[in-house]
Amino acid sequence: MKKKLLCTLLAVTLLLGLAACGGGNADTPPNTDQPVTDLPNGEPADSSDSPSAEPVTLKMLDDGLGVWESAMDPIAERWNELHPEAPITIEYCAYGTTDEIIEMNLGMGSTEYDIIAVDTPKVAEYSEKGYLKPLDDYVSDAELGKLQQTCLSSLTYKDQLVVMPMQTGITLLYYNKTLLDQADVTVRENGPDNRLTFEEIVDYCKQALAVLDPNGTEGICGFTWGQVNKTYAMLQLPTCLGGIQIGDDTATLEGVVDSKEWRDAYAFYQSLYNDGVSTYGISSDDANSLFKSGKVLFLMNSYSRWKDYQKNEDYEIVMCYDPMFAGHEDTVCAPTGSWNVGVSAFSKNPEIAAEFVKFYTLGEGHDMWVELNGAFSAVQADVDAIMADPDANYGTKIAFSEAAAIAKPRPVIPTFSAYETVIDTLWADLALGADPDTCIENAINTYRSMIG
Repeated sequence: MKKKLLCTLLAVTLLLGLAACGGGNADTPPNTDQPVTDLPNGEPADSSDSPSAEPVTLKMLDDGLGVWESAMDPIAERWNELHPEAPITIEYCAYGTTDEIIEMNLGMGSTEYDIIAVDTPKVAEYSEKGYLKPLDDYVSDAELGKLQQTCLSSLTYKDQLVVMPMQTGITLLYYNKTLLDQADVTVRENGPDNRLTFEEIVDYCKQALAVLDPNGTEGICGFTWGQVNKTYAMLQLPTCLGGIQIGDDTATLEGVVDSKEWRDAYAFYQSLYNDGVSTYGISSDDANSLFKSGKVLFLMNSYSRWKDYQKNEDYEIVMCYDPMFAGHEDTVCAPTGSWNVGVSAFSKNPEIAAEFVKFYTLGEGHDMWVELNGAFSAVQADVDAIMADPDANYGTKIAFSEAAAIAKPRPVIPTFSAYETVIDTLWADLALGADPDTCIENAINTYRSMIG
């Protein structure tokens, strides 16, 4: 069903792999004359209707996040049961390498992949580069009407529908109640009108660490992020302080990373490490596992982790509303980001690929995705049902409520890859104790040079 990609190979290795397994098709134009198999409403096609049609294999490139794979594989299997004439295979990349694989393939015009997962801020960039096939002819207005209105603006580029949402998302605050109880630290009642502050969280951490790890030998971290040092997570800090993510002139970071709000965020972030509240060396790859194993007290992480946390038999994990900075009630925000799925502009089977996209985002495949992955559905009816259910999980209701009230997406700009690279580096350097002024200068100059 799936083939693991060795995404950490050197670029030359990837280029050789393309030449060996499909990159050589880059010079071959898509086969627009291929018969289109009728796939109405997710029902199996009658092969007698198109006896001359050859079976096709749709290849999907997806981000291998582990929990995603456990849900995606059954969805692909179900599609293959319904559509033996158009089986799908999935190739997974290691987390954080999807963009590189897409650039290596689609940047060369390769027909290797038919369907690709697209993080929301990359929609504009991939569209501008010509990687995504418009979907207006495949998805009706009625089908689009099933989606949450807040998702719709991120699905289009230059008035063309180019992706459909796999899921939307929200980052929330979690804490290990079991460990805090052991330290006799009680987190106060909180909600959308009386949120915890980042300052309070720091105080809770200091109290608990003084009991649980007074000498710093137990390896317990007070507070960190599921995507520590990553743009997606770190933008929350300056934005919660009233800062902007990017100016009207997207060609520069001046007036952004050098603003007072961003500087205040840097000071807070570095104080976490200087005061022993956060731990140097924790990466996005291990923050989640450390939290589950009782080595992190407070964690900012995606709602998609909630289902897994509830299964933890060793520790009671509590979800909270997103925190704010004291005195900044009006600028509180939560990182949000949808993963979308689109059809490669170079696909040899765009019609069938588009049918799978609908199956996965609106049909039976989407229902499976939400159930198996604990995903945050982008379908409005799913949200309405949860919010109206008095027995629905409280964490799910918190997530849906926060998504509607304070969600703040990353900027959707054609230069997002450069933006993300620069911002990731800035926060990683700050965590290591680098001088903020130096980080600011490097960020501004590097971004300018990267976008020309």
